[in-house]
Amino acid sequence: MAHDEERYMLGIGVLCGLMVAAHNTALIEDMSPIYGYVYCFVRVALHGLFFFAARAVIEKYNESLDVITLTALAIAASHVPVVLTVTALDIAIGQPELGVQSAAGAGGSGVSLLLLELFYFIDNHIAICCLLSVPRVILLRAKALAEVAPTTHQTTLLSAITPPLRGEILWVEAQEHYVSITTDMETRLVLARFSDMVRELSAESGLQVHRSHWVNTAAIAEARKNASSLTLLLHTGDTVPVSRRYRQAVDEAFPNALPTH
Repeated sequence: MAHDEERYMLGIGVLCGLMVAAHNTALIEDMSPIYGYVYCFVRVALHGLFFFAARAVIEKYNESLDVITLTALAIAASHVPVVLTVTALDIAIGQPELGVQSAAGAGGSGVSLLLLELFYFIDNHIAICCLLSVPRVILLRAKALAEVAPTTHQTTLLSAITPPLRGEILWVEAQEHYVSITTDMETRLVLARFSDMVRELSAESGLQVHRSHWVNTAAIAEARKNASSLTLLLHTGDTVPVSRRYRQAVDEAFPNALPTH
């Protein structure tokens, strides 16, 4: 996700630089076009660098913040450093903000000039930082949807059965390309892969006991074992074999299994 976010932010940063240059012709009227655009790109870059630095520091010490709160705090924390840096840049190139230049001519104090700069920059800073945060919002949303997708997929097998199954699922058995589902009210043969059905039933109170059998623990009446085999007797009267691969899990679930005679 990090590389995608960097690419998107770079693209948005370029667009922000173009927009700032296009809407500040009075600010750069004495500069050549190329110099003016470079100047605007540098300003946008300073907004972004201080914003990302502030966001990284805040996120390091509080990872539980949502993206909106994190963005707002980073904007507030980075605003003053951005204003001071850009103001120093403007003074260095002899091109201060027009409003500050007017205030300076009117004899404004240093504090009033700084407050004026803070006021002039706030809308640009908020807009640029919010735009640079868009990729993170989109990617986090996509990640959240991707995490939800598997859960949504897991509920489709049973919910797609028509008409819906009646009763509680007691026992599932693989039969070639089909799955036999036994509930306390009916038995249904469904075209599905056994592994997909077991994956969907993993949230239920049951366990796979054989390569072709899944059993609801509530359906088990007795677990009978001897030295070489283990068999489950269900309340329905059916018996289900337990394979060696799943024997340990069943032994742990039924430590007091009855021995066979």
